[in-house]
Amino acid sequence: GYINGMHSGSFNRLQVFASHFPGLGSADRNPDHEVSTVQKSIEDLLAGDLTPYLAVTGSTEKGDLADGLVVSHLRLQDFQGLASTRPISLDTEALTRLYSLEPLAAWRAQGGLSISEDLGSSALRLFLDPVAQNYDAVGIARQAFMAGNDLLYLNHFKGVGDESEFETI
Repeated sequence: GYINGMHSGSFNRLQVFASHFPGLGSADRNPDHEVSTVQKSIEDLLAGDLTPYLAVTGSTEKGDLADGLVVSHLRLQDFQGLASTRPISLDTEALTRLYSLEPLAAWRAQGGLSISEDLGSSALRLFLDPVAQNYDAVGIARQAFMAGNDLLYLNHFKGVGDESEFETI
């Protein structure tokens, strides 16, 4: 498939990440402007939104496996007993529950990587700091690591009081 072609065409020098995990197909708003919410049961997610991610983490052919997943900022409502999650990219309990599902659990155990969505995105900034005065960039990075992300995407990542993104990072 596509992933195998990317791996073999690059002589395995390219890593392939599937984006927007656990899926934005049922999101209730444009995720570029606001943190979206998905209101589906785990059964419905498994039957729909999660299907592509289960396919790219559960293949029996190593070349067809994604090297990582980009974890979106979307929220899940009524997810496995949680009334509403924080953005998945920052929610330790929700991301742990998602990664406990098979084949995701086996894929992670074999080295599958998790990268946060853009931690400086306007949607996440608006969600965490509606008045745009107190964006705690370092705290957000810490939350993303603690949630289970192995890598962080730091775009437009400038904290309050810092002169540049470089200083924040």
